[in-house]
Amino acid sequence: MQNIESSNPKKHTSFIPMLDDHIGKFVPAVKDKKNFKMVKYQGDLYFRNKNEHDFGNFLVAVDDFSNGDSAGAVQRIRFMLKEDPSFAGAHHFMLSILDILKENELYEKTLFDALKVLPDNPTLLSLRGKFHLNQAEREKGIKYLEECLKKEPKNVIYWTDLGYAYFLVRNIQMACLCLETALSISQNHPNVILLSGIILQEFGKHIEAKELYLEGLRLHPKDQKIINNLSLLSLSLGDRKMGFKLFSEIKDSQRINYKNLTNEIRKIKNLKMNDLVLNKSYKIFVYFEQGFGDYLMFYRYLKPLADLGHSITAFGAEDMIKLLKYTDIGKNVKLTGTVTAKEIKNFDFKTFIFNIPHLLNIEDEIPSQVSIDIEKIKKNKNSLQKKLQKIISKRKVNIGVSWKGNKKHPYDCGRSIDLKIFEKLFSIQEHNYLIIDKEINKETKKVLKKYKNVFLCDRIIKDWSDTAIIVSELDQIISVDTSLAHIGGTMNKPTTVLLGKPTDWRWGIDGNKTDWYNSVTLLRQKENNWEKLIFNLYNKLKLIKK
Repeated sequence: MQNIESSNPKKHTSFIPMLDDHIGKFVPAVKDKKNFKMVKYQGDLYFRNKNEHDFGNFLVAVDDFSNGDSAGAVQRIRFMLKEDPSFAGAHHFMLSILDILKENELYEKTLFDALKVLPDNPTLLSLRGKFHLNQAEREKGIKYLEECLKKEPKNVIYWTDLGYAYFLVRNIQMACLCLETALSISQNHPNVILLSGIILQEFGKHIEAKELYLEGLRLHPKDQKIINNLSLLSLSLGDRKMGFKLFSEIKDSQRINYKNLTNEIRKIKNLKMNDLVLNKSYKIFVYFEQGFGDYLMFYRYLKPLADLGHSITAFGAEDMIKLLKYTDIGKNVKLTGTVTAKEIKNFDFKTFIFNIPHLLNIEDEIPSQVSIDIEKIKKNKNSLQKKLQKIISKRKVNIGVSWKGNKKHPYDCGRSIDLKIFEKLFSIQEHNYLIIDKEINKETKKVLKKYKNVFLCDRIIKDWSDTAIIVSELDQIISVDTSLAHIGGTMNKPTTVLLGKPTDWRWGIDGNKTDWYNSVTLLRQKENNWEKLIFNLYNKLKLIKK
């Protein structure tokens, strides 16, 4: 609760635009905003008791939050719900605030408590469905989204939400059926445009999807999700100019990992292109965003920014920062996982690392990948190297593998491979396989015990530096789209990346090579079938000898 009670975040635009007129007229007329009961009384008089619930305090709470007083808004909503637990609008508003402030644990408790009071409320059921989807409980999430439609079968948002949920579990037929129903209700709704674009891409109609998003942006010029999808699709198609430009237009609050930034950091002025054309040197705070693989992939953009004479402080997760400190990025770049309030005051600008290609106008000029000084890392890791000597074979081909990613990743169902399919590779006795994953459950370990040429690395991996050392001793890497693929590429190890559907924008829509890493080869699903891909890979690996 510290973010709510002690912070005063930047002003939000009016939270619910349709209430602007009521807020503008009522709020100035409230005699005592601090006395919640008096505000309720005045609200009842003002609206002549036409509202079933405490609309007076609700409007004041919206006004408070819109002006940056999240603590005041939360206190007022708590008063409303204590007096009237059935006030659905107040529950919804509270959850919206907690979602914006990224108070995840409190959001979960508040949502579940609200459903105890209003078990049939479709909006709350929808929110619970999305909550389960985010927790990788996809079937449970679909169940709650279906319950929403039983309550409101003509709600286009619920149809598109359900369609997207089916898409995530790779039930494309049901996703299409949901889309057809949504289209019959409203063809121009932004959610319908988004789902339509995703389905078009599923069937290889990327240009049609791009045209649809462009039309959607004309109809809804500020829609952040349409901007995001058009950006990523443009990048997938190789149009980096448009892709990175659009990505830089995504609001800070919509960026992944934005919740990790303190209010002090958020207040730093955003870096603009015009600031860089001036012949001045700045102290710039750069924030790593998205997954650990992106740290390695986009780290290269810090050097051209620093080469302009600027002093760069790159901020991210401490575990990956430790590895990046062993690279050849240059003197003007400081890497850190912590930053003090005193340091924050000295920055002239801040930016996200994904913005740099557009800010420098070098979208089509991918800088050289960074180089990791692995020998320097090894000097501090003698114990790990001794353990590796017992695993690494001089007679066999040593292959590092990863067949699964984070279960909570939205596209994990299409990205990860069932071990029953992947383990076919382990039957090639001429190869040693090192499982480079820190999270191996008991069932998986039981399956892998039957293979004498398979070695688990979960007990010897403590950080990303350990992973880098292991990779340095291998002959090649085979991985689905995870951070391991990026480490293999960064370290110039022959790396095969197994790509399912939907394919992430980082790897494009076709081809077996990538501009990001010289040593990476891409193997793509031609249809929703991992068996064929693994069978073909198996036949290729059988031909490889030490």
